[in-house]
Amino acid sequence: QFTNPDLCDITENLVFTDPFFDHETNDFEEELRDEAEDLWRNEALKIEAAKLKQRFLSAEETLIHGDLHTGSIFAGEEGETKVIDPEFAFFGPIGFDIGQFIANLLLNALSREENRRAPLYRHVQTVWNTFSRTFSEAWENDALEACKNEKGRLESVLIQTFEDAAGFAGCEMIRRTIGLAHVADLDTIVPFSRRISQKKLALKIGAAFIEKRSGFRTPKDMIEAFRNALKE
Repeated sequence: QFTNPDLCDITENLVFTDPFFDHETNDFEEELRDEAEDLWRNEALKIEAAKLKQRFLSAEETLIHGDLHTGSIFAGEEGETKVIDPEFAFFGPIGFDIGQFIANLLLNALSREENRRAPLYRHVQTVWNTFSRTFSEAWENDALEACKNEKGRLESVLIQTFEDAAGFAGCEMIRRTIGLAHVADLDTIVPFSRRISQKKLALKIGAAFIEKRSGFRTPKDMIEAFRNALKE
């Protein structure tokens, strides 16, 4: 019921494959050519992206939205939230939606000055903390796995989920910068010189999230890596 091969094929290509090669679907400013070619030559990065693609293809863990960016979410003033455009939904890895959402928050942060980024950092922490708490409660109440009460089992699931989320976030940042579908957050930055500099940072941060994802355990780790990249 929840297989979605045609739209999953789009994600497989546009998120996990095309941006990591000199593919005709890629779309970026010529000023990013050197950075894009460096990325395409990075064999270690491409292997890690391929591992994440394999997770996307094979980890049938939960029903996910499949394209969860900030433009798909309505947030009401009374705390009500609604998500739209579920056509990419399928049974996939738990961390995929989380990673895509975090990536889009951080892409928006790149469009802001440092003194206006704090709310985005808080959102990154809130989305993971809320998920982790809700998932843990559901695990305790509803999980059918025989080992669910063994020490460390729930923690191992959450560690894998966050590692995946960090890697998927990296893929999303790269593909929204040089791939087919961009985000207005970056494309509307002015002046043009700053737009290019921030897009270069998006590529750098995205690659770091992919390659170093196994070392991330909390949202603070990702935010620290993000902020450190801005200082370099």
